[in-house]
Amino acid sequence: MGFFLVGIAPIGFQYGAEIVHPTPEGTSNGLIQLFGQTSIGFFYLMVAMKSSDGSFTSSLLLAIVMMVIALILITQMKDPVFSKN
Repeated sequence: MGFFLVGIAPIGFQYGAEIVHPTPEGTSNGLIQLFGQTSIGFFYLMVAMKSSDGSFTSSLLLAIVMMVIALILITQMKDPVFSKN
């Protein structure tokens, strides 16, 4: 997943800058990067969810559910509308 997401990162940064228009672009990009770094929390959650035989099945199923939810939310995003002054 990470390999493919790196290629579309500039599009995500541009979209983020457009939907928070009066806020500086650096602020929106910094927040996107910050929340991207919180994925280490999921790693610790995976270790905590590991079964007694060392299987990560439950945490991987959780990751799949989270990706499906993210996909649904992404498909509901709208293009930003700018007023002409």
